[in-house]
Amino acid sequence: MKFPSFSFVQILSLSIFLFLTTFAVNAQSILRTIPSGASVTDEKDKVVGETPLDITQLLEKTKTITVKKEGYDPVTITLAEKIKKTLPFPSCIQNCNDCSVIFDAYPQEKNNYSGTLVLYKKEVEYDDNISITIDTPLLKLSPEEEIGFINGSRKKMSTKDIHYYIGYTQNMDLQVLYAFRGSFIEPVFIHMDEKEKTKLYRSKIILQPEITKLKFDLEGNLLRDYKGPCLMECNWNVYLLSDSKNKIATIPVKSSMYRGRENYEVILHELIAVSEKDLLTIDTLYSYFNKLQTEYLSKISFPPLSLKAPGKHVIPGKKEMLKETSLSVVTVETEKGFGSGVIVSSEGYIVTNHHVIEEGGEIFVRLSGNKKFKAEVIRASSDFDLALLKITTTDLHATKIGNSDDTSNGDEVFAIGTPLDKSLGQTITKGIISGYRKWNGIHFIQTDVSINQGNSGGPLINENGEVVGITTLKLNGRNVQGIGFCLPSNLVLQKLGLVFK
Repeated sequence: MKFPSFSFVQILSLSIFLFLTTFAVNAQSILRTIPSGASVTDEKDKVVGETPLDITQLLEKTKTITVKKEGYDPVTITLAEKIKKTLPFPSCIQNCNDCSVIFDAYPQEKNNYSGTLVLYKKEVEYDDNISITIDTPLLKLSPEEEIGFINGSRKKMSTKDIHYYIGYTQNMDLQVLYAFRGSFIEPVFIHMDEKEKTKLYRSKIILQPEITKLKFDLEGNLLRDYKGPCLMECNWNVYLLSDSKNKIATIPVKSSMYRGRENYEVILHELIAVSEKDLLTIDTLYSYFNKLQTEYLSKISFPPLSLKAPGKHVIPGKKEMLKETSLSVVTVETEKGFGSGVIVSSEGYIVTNHHVIEEGGEIFVRLSGNKKFKAEVIRASSDFDLALLKITTTDLHATKIGNSDDTSNGDEVFAIGTPLDKSLGQTITKGIISGYRKWNGIHFIQTDVSINQGNSGGPLINENGEVVGITTLKLNGRNVQGIGFCLPSNLVLQKLGLVFK
C-alpha cells in the first residue's frame, strides 16, 4: 500500500488543528462526578441528562440543576447566566456551595480550573451515636507562607487583614458542629466547664483539627462574590478524656472545594465543614471510635470488695416495704450542697453519685433518724458518676441491691431521696420504667418517676424493695417532664467492684 506524502507545513497545520479540536472538546463545560452516572434534574425535577454531561446544552431557562444518585446526598448547582464553552466545570458555573471538587491540577490557567464533583454517600445509620468533643482548630501555617491569591494578589498568613478572608479558628464552633449534623458523631464543643470533675456527661474522645496547608485562588469584588478553588490539608488529632494532652492518633484529610458567588462564609469555615464530610467517608471511622470508647470505659474498675449482705426481711405489703426501705436512704451533705444515698451494707457502706461529693471537703451523712456522721470516700468513679462512702456506726438498716437485668418496661418503681431541701429526706415518688437507653457508651434505665435536685445518688426501688438503679440525672427544659435516668444496679456493682457475702 502506498501512503500519501505530506509537506512539513501540512503536517504542522494538521497538528495545530488536532490540538485546537482536542482543546475545544476538553474545554467544554462537562459536569463529571464521582461516581459517574448521576442523574441531573432541573427546577421541576425533570431529568435533563446523566453525568458526564455538557451543561452548556441545557435549556436557557434552566437556572439551577440538582445532581442525584441513589445512596448519595444530592448537590444543587446554580448556573451562570451564560455558560461559557471555553471554561470547564466548575469554573463555568455561578455557584456550587457545599460542593467538594477534585481539581485536575492546581494551580491552572487563571479562571480555568477544571475538576470533578464528588458525591458523598448517605450516612449509614448506627444503633448508637458516639459523643465526641471537638477542640478549637489549630492553624499550623507560618507567617510568610503563601496561602493563595485574591484577584491575582498574592496572600500570606502575614498579609494585613488576612483573617477578613479566611476567618478565625476561635470562631468556628457553629461550623464545626454543623457539618457533623446527621452523622453518628454527636459533637460537643470544648467550652465545657473544666471545673466539673464528674465525667459521666463528657465525651470520652476528643478531636482537634490541625490545619497544615491552605490554598485558594479567588476572583471577585467583595467577599460574598469571591469565586474559585480552595484546598486544605487537615490533621484530625485524636485524644482521650483521661489524658487530653497526649495525642493517640492522627487522621490526615485532604479536602478541596469550589467556592461560588453569593456566599457570606469565610474560607476556613467552609473548608473545615468539607474536611469533616471527608473525614466521615472513612469506612472504619465508626468502628474505630466505638472501640476507643468501649476500651476507655472497660478499663475503669476497682478490685473486688467483699461486703456483708443485708439481712432478709419479711415485708407483708407495699406500704410496709417502702417504710422499711426508706430507713436505708440517707442525705449526703457537703460544703457546697447535698444529695442522696443508700446504705447497701450494715457495715456502713453507702452508694451515691460522684457529682454529689465532687466539690471535695468534708462529707457528712444524715440518717433517717436525723443522726449525722462524717463519711469517708472509699471508692469514686467520675466517668460513671458513682461513689462508695463509709460511716462508722452500728445498727444500720441496709437495702439489698437487686438484679437490674430482671427489670422490664412498665415495671412499677419508686425513687426515694432528698429533693430540693434537706428537710424533705426520704421522700418517695412513684412511676414506671419507661425505657432503656445508651448514651456516651453507658447504659441507663429511663423512668418517669419524679426526680428533682437532691434526688441524685438515691435508689430506684422495685416492688420487692430492692435497689435496681441509682438516680443520676433528669432532662430539663420547657415542656420536658417525666424523663429521668438511673444507672442500672448491675453496672453499679461492676464498676464499684462490690461483692456481697
